[in-house]
Amino acid sequence: MPAPLSEKERAEIKRRLTDAAESCLKTTGIRKTSVDELTRRAGIAKGTFYLFYPSKELLFFDVINAFHETAERLLAARLKEVAYLDARRTLYSVAPSVLADIFTDLFRFADGSFMPELIRNGELEYLMRKLPDEAVAAHHAADAAMFERLTAVLPDGMGKKHTAEVVSAAFRLLFLTLLHKREIGEAVYFDAVGLLLNGLIKEL
Repeated sequence: MPAPLSEKERAEIKRRLTDAAESCLKTTGIRKTSVDELTRRAGIAKGTFYLFYPSKELLFFDVINAFHETAERLLAARLKEVAYLDARRTLYSVAPSVLADIFTDLFRFADGSFMPELIRNGELEYLMRKLPDEAVAAHHAADAAMFERLTAVLPDGMGKKHTAEVVSAAFRLLFLTLLHKREIGEAVYFDAVGLLLNGLIKEL
């Protein structure tokens, strides 16, 4: 019987698996990638894979969630750079136009990732169908929580008109315009998105 893996070994194997999954997201996609291919790229036995994930879909979901968390960290860092204390000295506030610029930069970040292609090819929809309902619900809840934190940095009186779920859905709706960047016009796309984001944020 093989010796149990140490925490360091587990962390290293998980890193190799997520690196392999991210590489496959950029090349073969979710549907065409097998567990065999993932373990070959990670350099581990197939049986070891199932010590970490019950299915390839949950591994890919981990990679997508990691992308989501990176985007949130970038958002938080940018907000920290531009936020100022309000009159009560208790709340950070950011002007809507500045917030729109920050989100436009996040759209640029997403545009250079694997996400647009996943959505365009129906891979993300396929993945969501394969995931347990509780995993999808947790993902949407995390989105809503992020936007709750976002509305906390808006000037007083803003961010109260709609629920975090509605705000999150509105931003996801705008995000999907990345799929039509060519039709909209690549030269003007990010300026147009910034305009829409500014209007959306003012309506919060």
